[in-house]
Amino acid sequence: MSDSIEDLFDANRIDTMAKRVAKLSVEELADLPSAAVDLCVDALSQCGRAMQAGRLFERAQDAGHTLALPLACAQALFEAGNTKRAKGVLRNWRAPEPLRPPPLVAQAQALMRFGEWSAALQVLRPAAATFPDNALLARLIGQCALWDGHRKAAQEALEQAAALDPAQPAWVWRALAALNGR
Repeated sequence: MSDSIEDLFDANRIDTMAKRVAKLSVEELADLPSAAVDLCVDALSQCGRAMQAGRLFERAQDAGHTLALPLACAQALFEAGNTKRAKGVLRNWRAPEPLRPPPLVAQAQALMRFGEWSAALQVLRPAAATFPDNALLARLIGQCALWDGHRKAAQEALEQAAALDPAQPAWVWRALAALNGR
């Protein structure tokens, strides 16, 4: 019994802290650690304050924080009916330095879940230019280009993915066959 009371107490403290942090100015947010701001964005997202979480995320980025990909915030905004804001939060997220493929892939895949093919391409194309030997980036570019209606770009990207790693999912080979007229 005491464990659940302590858990509720801790959850309430986090919720209270998140509400306070959400009211801080950009200048005040700059003085906080990024991890604390991330915790507050997630707490607000999970307690039904999606809009407040989105605003906090945007202001924290303006304050120079490098934050985690706001998946919970975007999902909460989407579920609250604010699809435009959910997509915007994902589009405007900045990956931590030094750039590595996994966070960029996660950002692109999150955008793809919302049907934001062109926004995902805007993340993937620079990533693929930085990491030209990454078959996953090439495959995701091909997938986005295909769904966005760019047949030639899809074909080129999927061919590159297959050349980099022949162990591609079956859909890649079927798409390439269809794009090549077979």
